[in-house]
Amino acid sequence: MIYKLSDNKLLIFSGSLAILLSFFSSNILLPLLIIFILSLYYFYGQKAVLGTIIITYLAIPSDFFGELRVYLNILATCLLFFLFIKEFGFQFWNYPKIPKEILLFLVGLFISLIVSTVFSSEPKTGFFTIITMLTFFIICYIFYSFLKDEQNIYIYFYSIFAAVLILSIRMFLDLYQLGFQDYLMRSVLKENIKLYSSVVYTGTVMFFVSITLLTAMFLINNSKKKILKYLLSFLFIFNVIILILANSRGLIIAALLSILFILLVLKRSLFFKILFSIIVVSITLFFSIPVIEDTVNLYLRTGTTHREIFWEAGLDIIKDHPIVGVGPHQFDKYFYTYAPSNIFAFQEWKAGKHTPHNFFLYYTAENGVLGFLTGVSLFVLFFYIAIRTMKLSEKNNKQYFILSTAITGMGIGFFIRSFFEVTGFLYYGYITTDLTFWLIFGILISINKRFNVNHKIY
Repeated sequence: MIYKLSDNKLLIFSGSLAILLSFFSSNILLPLLIIFILSLYYFYGQKAVLGTIIITYLAIPSDFFGELRVYLNILATCLLFFLFIKEFGFQFWNYPKIPKEILLFLVGLFISLIVSTVFSSEPKTGFFTIITMLTFFIICYIFYSFLKDEQNIYIYFYSIFAAVLILSIRMFLDLYQLGFQDYLMRSVLKENIKLYSSVVYTGTVMFFVSITLLTAMFLINNSKKKILKYLLSFLFIFNVIILILANSRGLIIAALLSILFILLVLKRSLFFKILFSIIVVSITLFFSIPVIEDTVNLYLRTGTTHREIFWEAGLDIIKDHPIVGVGPHQFDKYFYTYAPSNIFAFQEWKAGKHTPHNFFLYYTAENGVLGFLTGVSLFVLFFYIAIRTMKLSEKNNKQYFILSTAITGMGIGFFIRSFFEVTGFLYYGYITTDLTFWLIFGILISINKRFNVNHKIY
């Protein structure tokens, strides 16, 4: 039996930790966190520390904590390796096995990176990227290995919720500081120093993952306690507000598709009611109240984005480097050669490292044909395992079926979003953006492994 939502002590702990970390000065956070984690391990054991490590990885942004984040990640990684060695020792034959399909994908991924690096103009950048990716997947494997204890599924969920809460606190502080209109336009403000949090959240996929998980928990929860229903309702509404404040169209689309898929599979009548209501209310408000139309246009930044410039640059790079690409993490160095001269008139060119805002264009431009095959095979593999897990769990375990359906819905959201963003799954081992996807994928694989060929849980 998997971990019950009614045992919500860890959810309370996650929320408390999130609030605690949000208000500490970055100068004293590291020693306090070390003391806190040691105390946590002494009193509560492995699970609480695992949750704290995930929160540290996901919710400590570099734009606020600066170089301190590096030390926090090193500390978290050392703790994670300590927990793994303590749990499994050095008996390699006892380590949890990785499915052959995943191993084949990883081999293909690293072959594509190595080939692209060898033929790139800056092999040092590619080599560093390969080391980063290897370290990232070792971390992902360790998290996957702890899923042998099925209670850790919910530990991971609660940790994602807590990370969302930490980021949301700083979002609300910015909203209070700037007001709604300036908050939506904060990426172009000159006084970004006033901001408490990140300027953009397009890579923060945990916002849509968490709201999808909450939807699944609504369906899993069989408790008659009203307090749990109120808690879930509050968290869901709160997550909706966070999604709006994140101001990422890709995240909103991903969340809608994920939730609608869950309802289509599990609550079909409710799906059609909600879909009809969304269409009717949206059309009525949009065409009857001019202020609504203006607000929506402002929010969606209608007419202010120039992504076609980035897409065209990506296509032009692919035309000139079709076989092996320009090298991992090197699109940015070629961008200005292919971008039009008027790019400097637009705000988009100022925001971070430049990418073609399309995952498949990005991986093909940087890693050539093998990069494209890698990107496609990731989603083929994900949906192959997801659909198989749904079929295996449908008649055998309701909770696993709901979870596997929710994760499949997330996969649809990730896939559609990949046509508009490059981060969230294979952004070269950037743990803040990519870890959420691989935690969820690891949970899906662990559920799948609990069923044998006879459709029984083992």
